[in-house]
Amino acid sequence: MKLFYRQVGRGTPLLILHGLFGMSDNWMTFAEKLADRYTVYIPDMRNHGRSGHDPLFNYAVMARDVGEFITTHQLQDVKIIGHSMGGKVAMEYVTGNGTKVGKLVIIDIAPKTYQNPFFAKLVSILENMDLRQIRTYSEADRRLSEKISRQAIRQLMLKNLYRNAQNRFEWKPNLQAIKQNMDKILDAPNLAGPYQGATLFVRGGQSDYMEDGDLKLIRAYFPRARIETISKANHWVHATAADELLHLLRNFL
Repeated sequence: MKLFYRQVGRGTPLLILHGLFGMSDNWMTFAEKLADRYTVYIPDMRNHGRSGHDPLFNYAVMARDVGEFITTHQLQDVKIIGHSMGGKVAMEYVTGNGTKVGKLVIIDIAPKTYQNPFFAKLVSILENMDLRQIRTYSEADRRLSEKISRQAIRQLMLKNLYRNAQNRFEWKPNLQAIKQNMDKILDAPNLAGPYQGATLFVRGGQSDYMEDGDLKLIRAYFPRARIETISKANHWVHATAADELLHLLRNFL
């Protein structure tokens, strides 16, 4: 699938892969901080942002999308940053195409299956919102607040809201495809074998997505992995601890 993407900067190619319900726009502020050294590409993954919708939605097809993107843009020795779902996509891609990748950064996700009912609940909340009755973003936020107490989550969802040609609100993500494939997204990526390249795993100290028990599994597939924790960060490390993450990335990349 041809992916919509944003690009900023000049230099060594760097690819950023966003998480579930994310999009390229969420990473632009952070990407601009790397633009002095890198040409940063941020695609919208399939069924997200401004990329196409498709009922096929799993790590194999998303890794293939990434491979097609790298080939189309002729990216040599590309460095990859993957957050959450994007981290799993990156892991699946590099274990099958490691010679094409320079360095790998995985942010707050492990190569395992997750049992998290939150995302299915979130899809249900979005599906059941009657967007025909909503006129403003503040009204949409008020409606979401009845079901979602955390403001940061609501802000992420509001980024996914847009006005169509008739000036009516619609959701950017393909909610149907996400709902039907939620088990595949929560599943572990299919890793072809150990990735021998330099890898940095960054976890948020206030997140439970990467646990101490995951470190053995991580090193089994990424034997050169360096693992860092940013104590004040939650799962959205690039938003809650941008400066600390930037410092780690500059030193590693």
